[in-house]
Amino acid sequence: NEIVIGTGAQTHLNMFGIPFAHWDADAYNLWLGNDGPDVDPTGLFNLGIGRDTLNNATSANACIAIGSGALELHQSGNNTIAIGVTAGQYSNNLWDTVLIGGSAARRATTGVGAVVVGYRGLQHAANVGNNTAIGDSALWHTQGIGNVAIGYVVAEGMSKGDINIIIGKGAGRYRDDGDENVYIGDLAGAIISNSLPGQPGANIGIGDAAPSDNIGSAPAGHRNVGVGIKSLGDALGNKNAALGHRSGLSLKG
Repeated sequence: NEIVIGTGAQTHLNMFGIPFAHWDADAYNLWLGNDGPDVDPTGLFNLGIGRDTLNNATSANACIAIGSGALELHQSGNNTIAIGVTAGQYSNNLWDTVLIGGSAARRATTGVGAVVVGYRGLQHAANVGNNTAIGDSALWHTQGIGNVAIGYVVAEGMSKGDINIIIGKGAGRYRDDGDENVYIGDLAGAIISNSLPGQPGANIGIGDAAPSDNIGSAPAGHRNVGVGIKSLGDALGNKNAALGHRSGLSLKG
């Protein structure tokens, strides 16, 4: 029960009464599970598997989309891979980016050099901005650039902030902002505010809940270094250093 329609250059394949494949021999583009894009593509070496994948591709080259709605609106960026339902769905011009996971970077329209692995990582970013998000909901809300987030719900609520390194389950989860911070450990830096008004971040916290996971308070500051469980946990101030378990926990200054 199959019908093949087309020429050597453009071939459509229907199976079981539904569109199944579209092959563009001149450009080596292939769509499976649908009847091809809504536009005439001029790019080369693209692969779309699933409903509406690469549905708007025009000049994009060497892109792979797997999963319903993956890279659905993608037009011109090259070397982008999206695997997962609605991964990169609203992309217009993503370059050199890898998205793996349902809704990964779903709302991002542009950007270059991002890596997302995990459900809804970087989902609300407008620009993927050289971010690396690995883990469920990592960098879910961010609009920042150059961040590295690894772990379950890491920096999930961070809407602003650039060039941060945040690693560990729940690390930075409730933080809203901050630049050039390093937080490593379970719930490390999982607080609301990163810095005092008008001041940069540049904090380093290594150890479980360092700074504290007490989201009811809003410890803040910049250029602090805390190493150890709950080190500088509720500290408020700048240019402090604390080493050891609970060291500088409630430091003010």
